[in-house]
Amino acid sequence: MAALQTLLLLGLLLTARGQRAARRRRPPPPQSPLEKVAAQEGLSLHQLSGKWFLVGMASRCSHLAEHSHQLEATMVTMTTLDGQSLAISTFRKMDRMCWEIRQHYLPAQAPGRFLLKGHRKSNKVDMVVGEADPSSFIILYYQKGRNISVKLYGRSSLVSDAVADKFEQRVRAVGLSEDVTYYFPTYGFCDSADESHVLDGRWYSIGLASNSDWFKEKRHLMKMCTTIISATAEGNLEVTSTYPKGDQCVTRNSLYTKTEQPGRFTYTSPRWGSKHNIHVVDTNYEEYALVATQISKGTGSSTMVLLYSRTKELSPERLEMFTEFSRGQGLTDDEILILPQTGRATSCCQPDPQQHHRLVTTLPI
Repeated sequence: MAALQTLLLLGLLLTARGQRAARRRRPPPPQSPLEKVAAQEGLSLHQLSGKWFLVGMASRCSHLAEHSHQLEATMVTMTTLDGQSLAISTFRKMDRMCWEIRQHYLPAQAPGRFLLKGHRKSNKVDMVVGEADPSSFIILYYQKGRNISVKLYGRSSLVSDAVADKFEQRVRAVGLSEDVTYYFPTYGFCDSADESHVLDGRWYSIGLASNSDWFKEKRHLMKMCTTIISATAEGNLEVTSTYPKGDQCVTRNSLYTKTEQPGRFTYTSPRWGSKHNIHVVDTNYEEYALVATQISKGTGSSTMVLLYSRTKELSPERLEMFTEFSRGQGLTDDEILILPQTGRATSCCQPDPQQHHRLVTTLPI
């Protein structure tokens, strides 16, 4: 009996040792697609400065495939910052209006490689300058998560057949095909935006009105917060709100999806499942924005009105406008609040606007 127990114990020890050895021999994680792409050697970043036209793009992006018949002429301007990072402004039409999206690509660990930070780590975008003739064309690779795309830019909207062949060869080399390769229009470019319709990233929430239960419960705790708005490539809006809660600042990220109606967006709360229909009622872009939201969920519906400002204070006329509009939505004076300032709301509750896109559009927010 003792001999049998010894054999069983020995067997268990050998099995455990084998499992540990197998774990030690576990292969390394697979190399990401972008790690296999060599960056252009000997490239001077200042040579990339100036105007570029988007000629072609290869990507498995489902939105691109669904809207490939609606591609708009796209132009970018590149500027070198500190000799290391790239500021890229993209001009394109969406819903027949010119938008400008500004992005700041930081230098990565190797020359020719850059990083665009996102609201979350999963939203970051890696970029590699694959091949460039600064006087003629540039081929850029992008990776978000495990998805890779390739873009061809030219100093003019037309490139030679030889350059187009280079682009298509590089597309095939990363496992993409002609079925997911798209060429952009060569006319109808936006090269500027109406500066009277500029929406910078930062807004302050000055007023809040709501007939929801949570507003009634938390009204006495509510303070001013800051909101950063940034555009996605699909024309949706990433909205980052930061507000004081107790002795710390809390940040909430939301994605507003554009609708067919200008100035209207939708959002579904992943936590509560509530559906939000958002309407930008009025704005002069440089001072204030008035936003109304209808919220519906299984337990009922509610109305919310927000007054945003570029500064921490607004004129009495704007505050009265907010109050009168809220009353017009059926809200009572007890459901309308001008949010008080706090030291925390004006210090730590201010996201860095340099880490977000700048939206230029004729649409309010």
